[in-house]
Amino acid sequence: MSILTEMPPQIFSTDNEVFEFRTIHGIITWAVPNKPSTGLWTSTAFTDSLFLSAWQEWCANNDYHCGSHHFALIPKTKLKVFESSGLSDLHIIEPEHPLIPPAIDFARYVQEGYDGFHVSDRILNMPADDDIHPFHGWDCESTVWFNYNWITHVEKLS
Repeated sequence: MSILTEMPPQIFSTDNEVFEFRTIHGIITWAVPNKPSTGLWTSTAFTDSLFLSAWQEWCANNDYHCGSHHFALIPKTKLKVFESSGLSDLHIIEPEHPLIPPAIDFARYVQEGYDGFHVSDRILNMPADDDIHPFHGWDCESTVWFNYNWITHVEKLS
């Protein structure tokens, strides 16, 4: 596992014309699709592409609406973002029902003081131990943020 203390600018896509600091609280795990119940989702800004981010590219390639307004969120320089280096270093909640796969314990990452949880392309492409990859519901490189403390500047791009 890695603890990222710095990250490049992040892209947030929405249909809102103004970036809103909405309340993020009570994070729990949704076992399917293995994501937290709330948070701010971003994808790292591309510097050499027609697309702003991996999320915008994924949406374009999959006929999915990702929002008509895009904001660059500039992170502070002292972050605490969890990035898995392998499936074995994840905090897992074992399912109560055998048909439900194990889930990532996002609430534990919040309790441990993490600003966010980053999933890289490398981990998305890693083979799973079981039939269902723990990140099967994550479409591309992205970060889910548990607070807004990491943002130093917001810039509207479109």
